[in-house]
Amino acid sequence: MQWYEAERAEIVRAARRDEEHLKSLKEQISNALRDLFGISIWRQHYKYLNSITEIVYYLLTTLSARQTLGEEYLGLVQVDSNRSAASFLRRFFFVALHSVSPYLLENNLKKLERNVGHPSTSRFLGIRVDNNETARESFRQLFRWLRFTGVPLAVVVHMAVFYLYGSFYSISKRLAGIRYLSMRPQSNIEASKLYKFLGIVSTLQSIMTISTLVASLVTSNPNSDGHRRRSLSKENGTFFSASKFRCPICLDSSPPAATPCGHLFCWNCIIEHAHGGDNADGLSPCPQCRSMFHPNRIVPLLNL
Repeated sequence: MQWYEAERAEIVRAARRDEEHLKSLKEQISNALRDLFGISIWRQHYKYLNSITEIVYYLLTTLSARQTLGEEYLGLVQVDSNRSAASFLRRFFFVALHSVSPYLLENNLKKLERNVGHPSTSRFLGIRVDNNETARESFRQLFRWLRFTGVPLAVVVHMAVFYLYGSFYSISKRLAGIRYLSMRPQSNIEASKLYKFLGIVSTLQSIMTISTLVASLVTSNPNSDGHRRRSLSKENGTFFSASKFRCPICLDSSPPAATPCGHLFCWNCIIEHAHGGDNADGLSPCPQCRSMFHPNRIVPLLNL
């Protein structure tokens, strides 16, 4: 059988189809977990659902030497740089990176931010922070930036590279060295030009983001920012340092957001839940009372 280098459009369409099936599978696993073990157990383990869903999906497909549903739909097969079938070790490495590393990275960055901000921490990475509030706050801002800006920016940059040069759609596939071959001879020049244009736009966006970051670091005053944060914490009792709110889903002390029915969750959990619904009208059920709401009705609560 003749094989051809997979084009960007084929790889993207296969990935999108896999994402649709993963979304549906996550909803089914979530419902089964809630029905079998109750709402309390479901809340405790909700944050693991993405990893569990992907592990189950890729265990039944990639790790079993089968095509995913998206790959089967587009006629794609996983190969290495020598155009040989991807080995089990490569496929296992990809699944581990793709399914588990995002959760581990997020969780470890949260722990590092909490540890450096704890009053009992006197040294961090060899630097004294017990009598140096500026250093302590700088570390916290660094880990916060990595969580909310640095990691997403790396994904955008990698996607720009894919749009420009093709081959690796995800960082995990690049690190595992897994490419795609196609069963179908295609040469869509217009689609190729479009993806290259998207790559240029994404690159410019990344450059602007990095430039803005560098400019803000050059012009910012760490001392005044730290003083302002401490003043806000003392005057308003904000949850930056000692919040009593704990998200019922992830159990973290994160800034809360309210659904129209009045229940509180952390912003990341409720937004992820709201955008994970399958209803055609865009409505999602509240994790606690099952009242339906639209994502744009979620209200972040600040300065509590």
